[in-house]
Amino acid sequence: MALRHVADSYGVALSWETVVSGGEVNLQALLVDFNGTIVDAVSYQRASSFGDAVIHAKDTADGAKDGYNELIWVKTQHLPAHVGLIMFVVGIHGALMKVVSGTITLFDMCGPVAKLPLQQTHGCVDCVAAMKRSGDVWNFHQMESLAELGHTFMDILEPTIGDVIRR
Repeated sequence: MALRHVADSYGVALSWETVVSGGEVNLQALLVDFNGTIVDAVSYQRASSFGDAVIHAKDTADGAKDGYNELIWVKTQHLPAHVGLIMFVVGIHGALMKVVSGTITLFDMCGPVAKLPLQQTHGCVDCVAAMKRSGDVWNFHQMESLAELGHTFMDILEPTIGDVIRR
């Protein structure tokens, strides 16, 4: 199956070659309002938010044919005006150092624009990227946080996610 780019969307994809000793790797998105409150989240368990403005489009262990294991699309024009930040979090049941050749790929409306290596660490959950609204413009930001113990964004609410929100 070829990568299906969602029209008028930005995307964040997670890919890897293999995970040593198994373990499931997941990409999650947190939607934050201008007051700093997390108003929704998207993951493989909850595939969309705000009427499909944010969609978790893929959850495969093998990368299928296009090389992406996890993929979240964002239609910024369909987000409510009070949403000002989207944070992208990677979590694994295990350690991120077990993810071989992990890569985060950022997409704009024309296709891939950047590839970021996934942090090799003993931590399990990491905030890897964010999209921040400035007026009508959304910009990608690479996050430089240290991965922590846990499995989902809930495990790193403070201080990691809180620090990103307060920036």
